[in-house]
Amino acid sequence: MIQPKVFPRQPAGPGLARLKELALIDHLLRDPDPFFGEIGRGSGLREKMRVMLLGSLVCLALYGGLLGSTHSLGQSLSSAAKLPLLFLATLLICAPALYLFNILFGANQRLSQSVMLVLAAITVTAALLLSFAPITLFFILTAPDSYQFFKLLNVLFFVIAGMSGAGCLSRGLQIVSACSPGHPMKNGRFMFALWLALYSFVGSQMAWTLRPYVGYPGSPFELIRQLGGNFYTDILASIGEILGFIIVK
Repeated sequence: MIQPKVFPRQPAGPGLARLKELALIDHLLRDPDPFFGEIGRGSGLREKMRVMLLGSLVCLALYGGLLGSTHSLGQSLSSAAKLPLLFLATLLICAPALYLFNILFGANQRLSQSVMLVLAAITVTAALLLSFAPITLFFILTAPDSYQFFKLLNVLFFVIAGMSGAGCLSRGLQIVSACSPGHPMKNGRFMFALWLALYSFVGSQMAWTLRPYVGYPGSPFELIRQLGGNFYTDILASIGEILGFIIVK
């Protein structure tokens, strides 16, 4: 009797590994509740953290490069590096505060779970930002000299994407807290609002420190602009220029 030949099982190739990573991000976007349930149970945190970090950095780098393309190649490369740095640095600064807030308000979470939750929220934010890329490209091609309008348009995009990420984080905190029996979170909404305000202030100041991302038309390339002013007065000044009150450079 002829025995069938058995071939050794081949390990998954890099293409299949990439597909699994994309499927994990798709799982977060389509059906976040089971995804956060796995985080609450501590299932596959290291793999999820790696995939979310890589996926968010790629999306942010692509969108940052598109923003900088309105000025020069140097600005495009600079913005492609600075936009991921902005989110990663803000995460490193604010994640310990989220962990301590969770402890103070009764949640039983590990630091790795808190970092994973923020990474998931950043991934949602980054994916939504990248989905705005066709609109951004449209205005780059059709209104190349509308610097202030283009800047405010992208502030709006960041606000929309950031609010979506915040909603994702809020939902994740609820589910992960529910997965810790005997440790219900007290005043969870207040805790989340407090931390979100802290994250927003740190993120906006970090964004101001690392500017420019677009670059003023006709100005020389700047890696980091000289410190001065703040994010909020700059937005008001941009609105004033669009309305014809002042001229900003």
